[in-house]
Amino acid sequence: MFKTPFVSSLRAGLLCLCALWLAAPPAVQAELRQSGGGWLMLAAVGSFEPVSPKLSRVRWWFDGQARFFQQTDGLGQTIVRPGLGWALNSSTSVWLGYGWIRDFDYFPNGSDRDEDRIWQQLLWNGSVSKWSVQSRTRLEQRFVEGGDDVGWRLREFVKVVYPLIASERLRFAAYEEVFFNLNSTDWGAQAGFDQNRLFLGLNVPLDSDQKIQAELGYLNRYAEPDDAAGGAMDHLISFNLLLNY
Repeated sequence: MFKTPFVSSLRAGLLCLCALWLAAPPAVQAELRQSGGGWLMLAAVGSFEPVSPKLSRVRWWFDGQARFFQQTDGLGQTIVRPGLGWALNSSTSVWLGYGWIRDFDYFPNGSDRDEDRIWQQLLWNGSVSKWSVQSRTRLEQRFVEGGDDVGWRLREFVKVVYPLIASERLRFAAYEEVFFNLNSTDWGAQAGFDQNRLFLGLNVPLDSDQKIQAELGYLNRYAEPDDAAGGAMDHLISFNLLLNY
C-alpha cells in the first residue's frame, strides 16, 4: 500500500462524506429519487493564433454532451455549447457563448423540450505544488420552451488533478460544481440552491504534450426538487475527452 499525504487526505475526505451521509435523517434519505446513467462529453478549447499572431489572445470553446438516464430508458439530454474567449494573461480568461440543450421525454406525454442559453464565464488555470487546479465561474441566462421568464443561474466549478504513483501518465481527477438559481421562473426554476455535482475519477494524457486527455469516473448529481416529491440523486458513469489546443 502507498502511504502518502495525498492518500491519507483522500481517505479522510471519503470517510467524512460517508459519515455525513449516514448521519442524515432517514426521512431525508427516503425522499430521494435515485437513478443511474452515463454522461459522455467532448470538450475542446484553443487559440486563434494559428490563424494570425494578432489573434493570440482570442480563444475558442466547444463542448458537446450526450447524457443517458435510467428514467428515460436511454438518451435523456444533449448539449451543444460553443463560445469565444479573451485571454487576460497566461492563466485567466473571460468568455461569452451560447448553448442549445434538448431534454428528451421531458413532458408527461413523452414530448421533448428545448432550451437556449447565453453564458459568460471567468476561467482560471493554475497549480499548487503537484496539484493542477482549475476554477470556473459561469453565469447563464436560460430561455426554456414553454416559458416566458428568463432564468438566471450561477455556477461555481473547481477541479483538481494530481499525479498518482509518481507517474504523469495516470492522474487522480476530482471536481465539484454548485448551481444557484438567481430567480424563480414560470417554467419551474426556484430561486436558491439548484444542484450539486461531484466527480471522482482518473485522468490519462493520450499524447506526450498532454493536449489530449481522457477522464473516466463516478459522477454524483444531486438536484433540488421542483415539486413536493423530494430531490433527485443520479449515480453516473462519466467519460470525458478533453482537447486543449
